[in-house]
Amino acid sequence: MPKLIPHIPDGDWVALRRGLNKLASVKLGPGASPTYAELTLNGLTASTLIGANASKLLESVTIGTSLDYTRPTLNTIQDIRTTASPTWLGLTLSDLTQGSVVFAGASGVISQDNSNFFWDNTNKRLEIGTGNRVMLAPLGITGDATTIEDRHEGIWIRGKTTGYIVQVNVRGSRLEIGGGGSLDTAPAMSVNYLTGKVGIGTGANDPNAPLEVKGIKPGEVGGWQSGQLQVTGSVTDEFYSAVITGHNSFGGNTQLWYLGSTSASSHNDIGFINRQNAALHLATNNTTRMTIDAAGDVGIGT
Repeated sequence: MPKLIPHIPDGDWVALRRGLNKLASVKLGPGASPTYAELTLNGLTASTLIGANASKLLESVTIGTSLDYTRPTLNTIQDIRTTASPTWLGLTLSDLTQGSVVFAGASGVISQDNSNFFWDNTNKRLEIGTGNRVMLAPLGITGDATTIEDRHEGIWIRGKTTGYIVQVNVRGSRLEIGGGGSLDTAPAMSVNYLTGKVGIGTGANDPNAPLEVKGIKPGEVGGWQSGQLQVTGSVTDEFYSAVITGHNSFGGNTQLWYLGSTSASSHNDIGFINRQNAALHLATNNTTRMTIDAAGDVGIGT
């Protein structure tokens, strides 16, 4: 190792003064001369950090025990992203559970709620809510088993904080669509996936037919009260303003009867038509009172 100053003979005060002047200009750093490679400090422990203690002496330390080191703050070129430097590849957080979707919890701490927010990476499914992970759709939402029929379950859609709410909920075998407190007793629409029955309107939460339209007050068309079911055409072409058509899918999807407009020139004409070669009957008290046969002959009474 090179010497900082040459040997000073005893009694040579001139050489001593020159040596002291040279020591005064010595510094440690990349530009120092001579340089110091593999500097060894006795009394330190291998593979540890070096810090100054209370007496300002260097010693081996462990972060969080001997000395209190401030946590490093990542700057704009050391953040966690794909273009960061250094990059963070294969980062593992030991306290996380497989399938957890992490989020910022209290005080910004990385958190998880595996039982309510779960990602199935094998089948590519996201599951929200408590459940036994049996959903087959890409998005599964499961409510609390004890409150599954509560209106606070399911999906809420709101336009703004104080706006109207549209809710979608499952009550037993029925899919219900409604809003606010009325969803519990009077959904706007319900579909029973077991029976295939659809209910529309206030109180149609348990439809008794393939399609049941129910309401407290009928609508209004042209200044007149209309029924619970309203069909509106937008042109005057013949048959475009059909109110209802009945047909039978047996034997080639045969149309049986038609109720609606029958004229292109006068769209106010209304007709009730039997499309087939058969009679038309008018009955009261469950008894036929008038019959028009396929040839147009009319019979009235018994």
